[in-house]
Formats: sequence, C-alpha cells, structure tokens
Amino acid sequence: MYPNEEPQPISSTYLDQIATPQTAGKGLMTHKIVVIGGIIVALMFLLITMSAISSAASAGPNSIKRLSARLDSVQKITESATPIIGSSKLREYNSILKLSLIGIIHDIEPVQAANGIKPKSIDKNIVASESNTKALASLEDARLNAVYDRAYAREMTYQLDRVLSLMTQIGKQTNKVATKKFINDSIVNLQKSRDQFDSFAGAS
Repeated sequence: MYPNEEPQPISSTYLDQIATPQTAGKGLMTHKIVVIGGIIVALMFLLITMSAISSAASAGPNSIKRLSARLDSVQKITESATPIIGSSKLREYNSILKLSLIGIIHDIEPVQAANGIKPKSIDKNIVASESNTKALASLEDARLNAVYDRAYAREMTYQLDRVLSLMTQIGKQTNKVATKKFINDSIVNLQKSRDQFDSFAGAS
C-alpha cells in the first residue's frame, strides 16, 4: 500500500464467503451433539429397562421366602388361639384354617426347592419382618379384656389379607407352571377362610 492510497473497503460478499464455512461447521457439530445425546439417552433407557427386568426376575425367590415365613407366622397364631376361642363357630373356622395352612405349608416345599430355597435357611431378617409378636400381644390384651373372639376374627382377616396379597403378587411375577398352580389353589382355600373370619368379625 502506498502512502497516499486510501484503503479499499472490503466487500460484504467476500465476508460472507469467509463466514459460510464457519457456519456450516457449527451446524455439523450441533448435529453430532444431538446424535450422540440421543445415543446416550437410548443406552440409559436400555440399562434402566434391563435393571427393572432383572429386579422382577430376582423378586420371585425373595417373595416366596417371605410367603413361607408369613405362612409359618399365621399358623402359629391359629395354634395359640385354639384353647382360647369361646365361640363354637369361630373354633370351626379356626380348625378349617389350620388344616388349610398345614396343607399349604406342605405344598410350598417343592415350590421352594424349584426356586433354590432351603426352608430351614430363610434369611433371619425376613423371618423377623414376618414376626407375629405384636399380633399375639394384641390378642392377649383382647383376652384380658374379654373381647378375644371378635379381636381374633379381625386379626385373622387382616393376616389372611396380607398372605393373599403376597400370593397374588407372586402369581403375577412367576412363569413357572407349578408355582402358579400352587398359588392359585392356595388362594382359593385361604379366601374362603378369610371371608369366614371377616363375616364373624362383622356380625359380632
């Protein structure tokens, strides 16, 4: 450039030509980010789905362990009530339930074996969570207050509702034919007893 020569203005067309490649580059980068983000989201969704499936698959044995402990707990309540119940009708209902529970506890043994469960080695935390200590204490208070029969009928309605609820859950989770049959047969038997105790509690 000579000293007396004025600088020439840069045309806008030239500036546009320079800027265009940069804009295209930014657009390509944005597209890559969107694609990568979509892949990451898809992978996360897949992992969550697989985790949920795995949890559902592993819930079967744990639920059966819990059911085993719950059945044992309820059976002990029925045994403790036998010498205390006053009503002949309630004694009859209790006897029917005891026989049902004996059969169900026997029938659950092959179901336990099929799910790799040893009856004598059920986790102590599961057994503790199904403890009948509070129920027995409440029933003892009812006995002392001369309202045992009605309190017992209500307690057994509640206990059988819990057993039936867990059985229904297991029935939905399992794909094993033998387990489904055990659950369905047990529900039929226990539902009858549940309704008998509920009827007695309501009529008392």
